[in-house]
Amino acid sequence: MNYQWLNILFVALTLSVNAKDLIKIGFVAHGPPIDIIQDHTVVGGIVFDVGTAIAQEAGYIAVFHAIPTNRAEEWLAENKIHMLCLYNRHWLKKPERFIWGPDLTHYEEYFIQNEDAPDIKNYQQLQGMTVATRLGYTYSPQLEALFKKEYSVRLNRQDTDSMYRLLTLKRVDSLIDNTWSFYHRQKNTPNFSLRLTSLRDAHYPLTCLCSQHPPELSNTLLQSMNSLRNQGKIRQLMAKYLSPDLVN
Repeated sequence: MNYQWLNILFVALTLSVNAKDLIKIGFVAHGPPIDIIQDHTVVGGIVFDVGTAIAQEAGYIAVFHAIPTNRAEEWLAENKIHMLCLYNRHWLKKPERFIWGPDLTHYEEYFIQNEDAPDIKNYQQLQGMTVATRLGYTYSPQLEALFKKEYSVRLNRQDTDSMYRLLTLKRVDSLIDNTWSFYHRQKNTPNFSLRLTSLRDAHYPLTCLCSQHPPELSNTLLQSMNSLRNQGKIRQLMAKYLSPDLVN
């Protein structure tokens, strides 16, 4: 799909409004269906659609900023951005510094392997394995303990494509990713030869969080989140990208 006309429209809109009419939303690039990026600009995906809807409901225009994983919390604390979308408290060092919205959805993270590898059913099987992970991500206490004790090796990558490439080339034993991303790749990648294992690492509630300053803006955004959730519009937005069993 060609998103060029969306970029043109977005530029025209942002040039015609004042800065006070814009909501700066940070996101960590993960890839489809969470974010769809073209020409270094996010033009679609779940985070884009949900963030845009929240801003519009509040009477603002959303502007998105890609942020490295380990800088997202810092940017929000320093008020360089107003909001992060589809996050969990577990991922931040000091979540109490921010204003959290209602749970909007959930997602799951699983270990993923090549089809010809033995299934992983428990954490003991991960000992001696190398696992591809996202740089800056925090995983379950069980997995983090394996990495800390060096029973398992963590191989970090900044982008999701690199993680999958490592596994496809069998340079790692497994990778960890969410089911949204996995099933999207399974559907859209020819000769896809990876599968979910039996071991789920985490099941997270996701929401959006706001900077505490200014509080009036944060409260307005929270009202928008609650309104969209109660109307079922969050589920509708996600249904564009996910099968019904993944929309919750």
